[in-house]
Amino acid sequence: MKQKRERAPGGGRKPSGPFAKNDAQLTIRMPADMRKQLELSAGRRLDGKGWKLTQELLYRLQRSFDRERDERRDPAMRALGYILAEVIAYAAALSGTEQSRADPFAFRTAKLAFTSILDALEPKGKIRPPAITNQPILGDAYIRGERFEIPGNTPEALARSIRDIILFRLAKETNEPSAPGFTQQGELAMSQAARALLKKGEQP
Repeated sequence: MKQKRERAPGGGRKPSGPFAKNDAQLTIRMPADMRKQLELSAGRRLDGKGWKLTQELLYRLQRSFDRERDERRDPAMRALGYILAEVIAYAAALSGTEQSRADPFAFRTAKLAFTSILDALEPKGKIRPPAITNQPILGDAYIRGERFEIPGNTPEALARSIRDIILFRLAKETNEPSAPGFTQQGELAMSQAARALLKKGEQP
């Protein structure tokens, strides 16, 4: 009689998705209609290839934490994010295109409009470099092994550094924490942004 082989601890099919490294187990009961919604949504992930129901559940839990983090942000920062979204929506609609990112005319329109709004909202006063005590990361920052200079002498220099960091993170499209100060939530959001912006194979 053939002896049944027992599965080794941790054996079996490994989960795929942004939360594949799960080290804690939780069993829950939920309404059947909610499970059905989760299953349908999970089947649409990864460009239609789908992922596990557990991955979908964890993904949605993480999104709820992301929303809480966004709610704790400075209200003025959230307001600017909302205004940018409105500008992009107007530029797309008035240019007759669904996605301003994919249309050069609509994209340039949104860029110029938002820049003009920022110019109108820019606070008055003399521009002074930030004090070292208020900005502890001035100098060098290492993100996934890449060195980035963080200058603080002029807004233009610091803006170029921020541009380089954001484009680098978009290109990496990673879900793992990259450096102290960047949480997993932030990296997950960056990965989602990268997939949305580079959906047609464009490079930043």
